Amino acid sequence: NYTLTASVGNMADNCLVTSSKAVTVNPPVTLSATDTTQTVCKGEPIKVIHVSYTAANVSVSGLPAGVGFNDDPIDPNINGTPTEAGTFHYTITATSNKTPQCGVKTVTGTITVTETGDVIPISSDSLCEESTATLVVSSTPGSTYAWKKNGVDLEATTRTLIVSEA
Repeated sequence: NYTLTASVGNMADNCLVTSSKAVTVNPPVTLSATDTTQTVCKGEPIKVIHVSYTAANVSVSGLPAGVGFNDDPIDPNINGTPTEAGTFHYTITATSNKTPQCGVKTVTGTITVTETGDVIPISSDSLCEESTATLVVSSTPGSTYAWKKNGVDLEATTRTLIVSEA
């Protein structure tokens, strides 16, 4: 804070009129965020995006369903678990909370949420050894799969994988 003083008059006659005014100098808006670009699977939590700002009111737009902004006074952040797939370009906006307004800052980011495949179970609980079973997987082209037995990769098996557009 400063005090400004203006004087008008004739210095020789010592006839001066003086006026003073207290003036507050507002700080500029600042805004930053971590991990602004991420790719996650639908149903998996994003890595927490920590947001830092000063002298501002903050809003966030463009997030996927299931992800939101938590304006915590100690650790403001964006977090959650996306419930829809797609590419989401979001914007964090910090608007000055002072009068007069001392600026607006924005940070943009992208959260890409990929669809996960659904395995349709084998129609029977038991199979004969050395028999053949068909596993049907519903997913998108470019997905990868690992065939496992009790959580262990099956290396000595014959694997056939066909991924096509639905």
